[in-house]
Amino acid sequence: MILRLALLVSILLAPSALGQETEAPKKEKPSREVRYSTFAGQDALESDAELLDQAKAIEAAKVKCSLEDLKKTAESLSKLVENKATPWRRHFLGLVHYDIATMLDETEPEASAKHRDLAATQLEKALAEDEKLVESHAVLAICIAMKIDMSDPQSMMTLAIQAENHYQTGLALAPKNPILLMNYGVHKHFTPAEFGGGPKVSRPYFERALEQAPGFLEAQAWMAICLKDAGEKEAAKKIVDRLEKEHPGNAWIQGLLDAMYHEVF
Repeated sequence: MILRLALLVSILLAPSALGQETEAPKKEKPSREVRYSTFAGQDALESDAELLDQAKAIEAAKVKCSLEDLKKTAESLSKLVENKATPWRRHFLGLVHYDIATMLDETEPEASAKHRDLAATQLEKALAEDEKLVESHAVLAICIAMKIDMSDPQSMMTLAIQAENHYQTGLALAPKNPILLMNYGVHKHFTPAEFGGGPKVSRPYFERALEQAPGFLEAQAWMAICLKDAGEKEAAKKIVDRLEKEHPGNAWIQGLLDAMYHEVF
């Protein structure tokens, strides 16, 4: 599920698509950890008990890597949105469809595309209601990347620019959001060096994500992948060994490492 995404992300940037990251003038809120698949949305979850329950369900399903549980949560979130649509409810509905799409990507590409499009629809609606949902910008950028057809250069460039624009919009709004930083780090990591990417370029984004949320497991895993690809194998191994020791039951993180780490020590 990760390999195809990595391949698509690797072609996103061309010189005409490069954007400039700008710092937001306002101060950020004090750092907090990524919990329930969000950083910025925790206040919204605290004020919406029904959404909090579904966010917890997404996290539990991802820890088990349970497609069945993710689909059940998608159904529950759909009902929540039908009952009362809010930007954050739409965001989480989009997020769970995106998670399903990534799990189905290699085994059931048509079903994956269906869930990817459902995710994009909800994320677009969330942003139409609140354009400052930076995490919606981040996930929507990945959904756009997943649509890229490498055999169609014109469409590829259009989609690449759209994805980059969402990242840059998010970074301008919240340059310290760890979910956004991690996703953009992945984006940079798989961008060819001649187009301004690679492990040395992506590393600062993973570092900044972990400065804001040191316990962010997915960012830790990507940092290990980045270090390994940069040739710093011992530093990478320390992170992987710790993750395997401290989180042996997290199938989502283990799946990411199995797919992308490619190293046997």
